[in-house]
Amino acid sequence: MMNLAQKLFKIQTISNLRAFSTVSSSQNYHPSQVKTFNDQLIEVDENDTAKGPLNKKLGHMNSYILKDGKPHRAFSVFVFNQNGELLLQQRSNIKITFPLYWTNTCCSHPLYIPQHLEESEAKG
Repeated sequence: MMNLAQKLFKIQTISNLRAFSTVSSSQNYHPSQVKTFNDQLIEVDENDTAKGPLNKKLGHMNSYILKDGKPHRAFSVFVFNQNGELLLQQRSNIKITFPLYWTNTCCSHPLYIPQHLEESEAKG
């Protein structure tokens, strides 16, 4: 039986996926990207309940996702103008995952830090 992360991963076009599984210390990645490897994301269950920290690099590795990956919290922003047109962004060429892909307006991850875990005034 597939876990949630595996199901979500299947939605991606696997042949076009370039995730952290290709990372090696010998590759020349931009320092701004490498410094995020040790960020701690928020691992969640199927109900979006925080379960603990998840290393960003590990959480995006194909080998982890396909074997026993756990989902992590992320967000996407979609900005539309008054004509209903969606503002897209082209990802930077220095991004390790999906460089130069056209994507949603903005996306990121909250981190496993007190300020990002606080939900006392959460909406939705």
